[in-house]
Amino acid sequence: MKIKKMNMVSVKNLDPLYKIFDWVKKQKTPSIEDLKIPNWITGWLDSQMNWPAKPQFEKTVAYFTENISTRNYISGYIVKQFVLFHRAPGVCTAKIIIGTFKKDFIMFRNRLHRLNVQISLSTVKMPCAQKELNALL
Repeated sequence: MKIKKMNMVSVKNLDPLYKIFDWVKKQKTPSIEDLKIPNWITGWLDSQMNWPAKPQFEKTVAYFTENISTRNYISGYIVKQFVLFHRAPGVCTAKIIIGTFKKDFIMFRNRLHRLNVQISLSTVKMPCAQKELNALL
C-alpha cells in the first residue's frame, strides 16, 4: 500500500497515540474488530480528520480493523452520520437527505494517515405537514 504524504496528519503531541496503542495492547479481546472503542479515542480521531463544514453531524463512531503490534500500527475507520433538510421555495414537499462519511486511517506510534473517504446518501421525500392537516379537516 502506498501512503501519500499529503494525507499525513502532523501530530504535535504524541501522548494520545501512545495512550491508544497502550489501551489496545491491554485489551483481552482476541480480535481487534470486536473492541468497543471508548469515547476519548473516537473524539481524538474525530478531531484529527478533515470533515466538510456544511452538514450537521449526528453521531460519530470509530472502528479498528487491524492491529499489527510487531509493526506498531493500527488501521481502522471512522464514520460520521448527518441529516440535511432541503425545501425549495414555493414547494410543499421537503427532502431529507441522510448520509454518512466514512474515512479510513492508519496510525503509527508517531503519526496518523487519513486515507480514502466514502460517502453514502439516501433521500426521503416528506410532504408538507400543513397539506396533511388540511386534508384531515
